[in-house]
Amino acid sequence: MKKLLLLTSFLFVSVIGLNAQNDFRKMNWGDSPEILKATYPDINFVKELNDDYTGYAYSDNIAGIDAVISYIFNKDELVFGTYYFTIDRSRVYSKDYLKDYNTISLRLSEKYSMTDAHEWFNDSFEGQPNQLSVAISLGHVSLGENTFTESGTYISHTLEESEGSLKHILLYMSKEGLAKVTESNDNDF
Repeated sequence: MKKLLLLTSFLFVSVIGLNAQNDFRKMNWGDSPEILKATYPDINFVKELNDDYTGYAYSDNIAGIDAVISYIFNKDELVFGTYYFTIDRSRVYSKDYLKDYNTISLRLSEKYSMTDAHEWFNDSFEGQPNQLSVAISLGHVSLGENTFTESGTYISHTLEESEGSLKHILLYMSKEGLAKVTESNDNDF
């Protein structure tokens, strides 16, 4: 009887432990906007609509870096979460962007096994670490790293020049969200 009670207790704690594991900032993939608002009752989210997606965003400071945090829903189910670290800056501060990228990268590597995914478009500065911020601002390189968590969440961290400005983004994506993006990209051809 004691063994059965011990086994039941272990299974209960294991299940609670699994449920306590969140996919993005206290939220789980598939959660609704109502759960988001209940989880963060003191935050005034800005709601944005885009095709099949609804986003709820707010500003915060993450690891000493200003960011816009967004929760993206498809059919009222959470499928993406993003940190957009590119707030009120110009290309002049590429060294600051690189410093911020490295700060976030270090934090990620403490928690996840990230894989480098840097892409060089012009190798003029490749192999010159002191010129990396210049290479980024000129669009010669896109810094990136990514991973899949044990629960299947895809995490992508990037710093790149795009459309005349630097963009530093950390994206968390559910399996369903990744499948939808992949399908959409495949349909573009």
